[in-house]
Amino acid sequence: MSRPRAPFLRILAAGLLVIVLAVAVFVIWVWRGFHAPAGSVKRRVVVEVRPGATVGEVAGLLRQRGLLRNPLAFRLGARLAGDGGRIKQGEYALSPTMSPARILRTLASGNSIDHRLLVPEGSSIRHISELLETRGLSDPAGFEVQGLRGGDDFDTEFPKRSTSLQGYLFPDTYRVERRLPPDRLVSMMLARFEEVVWQDLMKRGSALRGKSLHDIVTLASLVEGEARRPEEREIIAGVLWNRLNQGRPLQCDATVQYALGNHKQRLTFEDLRVESAYNTYLHVGLPPGPINNPGRASISVALNPARVSYLYYVARADGSHIFSNTYDEHQAAIERLAALNER
Repeated sequence: MSRPRAPFLRILAAGLLVIVLAVAVFVIWVWRGFHAPAGSVKRRVVVEVRPGATVGEVAGLLRQRGLLRNPLAFRLGARLAGDGGRIKQGEYALSPTMSPARILRTLASGNSIDHRLLVPEGSSIRHISELLETRGLSDPAGFEVQGLRGGDDFDTEFPKRSTSLQGYLFPDTYRVERRLPPDRLVSMMLARFEEVVWQDLMKRGSALRGKSLHDIVTLASLVEGEARRPEEREIIAGVLWNRLNQGRPLQCDATVQYALGNHKQRLTFEDLRVESAYNTYLHVGLPPGPINNPGRASISVALNPARVSYLYYVARADGSHIFSNTYDEHQAAIERLAALNER
């Protein structure tokens, strides 16, 4: 005689019903948690996702910043989204009025906040590195290493030195994300040099005038370091080329400043004797390489200098210069300025 199975089946059915209802309630709870904003007041909250951060860590950060009510729903949503829910590092502008689903899509898009990085004309690699440190962008030390190691690791159309990229990191305004890898920033600056200098100025505009690209950029960096007034760049370039063509030492103060490693308001006679390949008072010809990263204007006048007979110039207090043809005229100009300074 078989035992009745009806009570067992009813218990099993009831248990399954409870499980189904529990799962349904959990799914509804997760769905609502994944699509319900944490708040109703719209405000901008900037969140930085660090490299290597896990979904759980990001969920905790979002809750801490008042952007999530249900971190579990966020984590499950990211898992269900698969590759579409992979969070990318960067800074993001979010709001409590955004649903967790929308927040996840934003973090997975990689559309992080861009920062405006202005690299002034005439900045050296060291100065750019200091600027990155001040702004908290990229890795300053890594940028300096990338810039000083040379261009072998970077693919460009124009020829580069294998020892340093000084002179080829084009000064401009860049839009960069925080913690941008140094090699990507260097690549951006080299690409801008290629676009503005190599393709525009040199290929479609001016010829190299029988000089190498390195010579042009090096002389442009001297013009950048010497000229305080834009209208004098072309004349200063003409003076420097004149002295080079006649085999005279350039006697360019900016190269001595570079050799000293720090900027001084007034150079002394002792400074002018500092032993360095960059000291153009001691060595004839161009220095080994650029002393800074010159801008378009200085490179343009290095390619097309003013046709002048001047061989000398001396700076006035206001940054302008007196240009002279002969050494005697130059000495007279120096004496006049000295007399003015003594008044």
